[in-house]
Amino acid sequence: DAGGIVLVVGAPGADEYRDQFNAWADQWEQVARQSDVPCKTIGREDDDELNDRQRLEKVIQSVKPEGSSPLWVVLIGHGTFARNVAKFNLNGPDVSATQLAQWLAPVKRPVVVVNCASASGPFVNRLSGPNRIVVTSTKSGVEQN
Repeated sequence: DAGGIVLVVGAPGADEYRDQFNAWADQWEQVARQSDVPCKTIGREDDDELNDRQRLEKVIQSVKPEGSSPLWVVLIGHGTFARNVAKFNLNGPDVSATQLAQWLAPVKRPVVVVNCASASGPFVNRLSGPNRIVVTSTKSGVEQN
């Protein structure tokens, strides 16, 4: 059963955020190791062939859709909300809540999405469904903190 954690470290925008995001990612990776849970981290490596949005899509598409072990998708970074579209800011093109929902649609195993970004509230409605838990750091798309 191939559940696990997909840990996404978004574009920091400033060095202070880079350090903070990396510290949080280190903690998630440590918990995964201690719990013997597979963890794939995106946003901390350099790969000229794919951007982070392409990496995220590829990792989600590789998830076994059925199973009892949960898939955790953890988004650490900044978000935006404009023209009724919520996005998580990646290194390279951003990912919208709608795109993430489309990629996760085939996944029937339990899914937990933790979006730690500003303007993350709209991800709740886009990603909600059976066997899903969606946690966001804001209630709406206009909240920054």
